[in-house]
Amino acid sequence: MRATARIELPDIPEFAGAYFGTMKMGAVAVPTSTALRASDYAYFLDESRAGIAIVHSTLHAEFEPALSGQRYCRHAIVCGEPVAGYIHWDQFVKEASPGLEAAPTSKDAAAF
Repeated sequence: MRATARIELPDIPEFAGAYFGTMKMGAVAVPTSTALRASDYAYFLDESRAGIAIVHSTLHAEFEPALSGQRYCRHAIVCGEPVAGYIHWDQFVKEASPGLEAAPTSKDAAAF
């Protein structure tokens, strides 16, 4: 199974970066409505088997309970205001390699 990333962001520039960056590295981008509740986020995290979640700080209070007991999601990146204990988007991007070769995918590979 290919890696997946849950994207819980409003329409902001970071959404485009997360979405297209996820696909370029060969993972499956899974954007989700920002109007969900913790139980919905927990269900979708488990169902997608996402190893990472990219969440906006304004959604953090609703999203954090969904991370409890997750089998697959091991990392969360927060955009917007920094949240203690979580990787901030700006730091994540700053530490990333400036180059990224596109993953070898086929025309039938899922992108999102």
